[in-house]
Amino acid sequence: VLKNNEHLDIRREAAYVLGEIGNPEVREVLFEALDDKSALVQRVSREALTKMCKKGDRQAFDMLVEGLENEKETVRENAFEAIDDIIQGQDLNKSLDITDALITGLEDNNSKVRYYAVSILGKLRALEAVNYLINTLLEDKDYRVREESAWALGEIKDSKAISSLHKALKDPE
Repeated sequence: VLKNNEHLDIRREAAYVLGEIGNPEVREVLFEALDDKSALVQRVSREALTKMCKKGDRQAFDMLVEGLENEKETVRENAFEAIDDIIQGQDLNKSLDITDALITGLEDNNSKVRYYAVSILGKLRALEAVNYLINTLLEDKDYRVREESAWALGEIKDSKAISSLHKALKDPE
């Protein structure tokens, strides 16, 4: 029903119900719906996968991590947003081992992907990403991504960022 139905409301409701059931067998279907033609179905599917991850479904989390480097822009964007939501307020686990995918996300053409990559790196306090975040702070074309980079560098608290943060003070945006 989720993949083949032409009616938005039916696809949205199917995604919601599958998420409520939370059965691991539905992971793949929900993941595929991250690229649905409807942003609403994408959001409901993302929220369903997020809920599964917060309940401890590591395979759903691993799917989202793979989605960070998916060729489809909507899948990447939804995967970044889901992971950002999953780690929000969590006792952050350094063993997540997603830093490389997040750093790759800093180069994405989609500014939302870059924003979420920066946000997650800051929340993870990813020291190994400081140089990349400094570059993003000074060079990204989207002021929101630059602003989030300043925040992320503040969360990481590496003194290497001080001079770049001083330069960023002169950013007119």
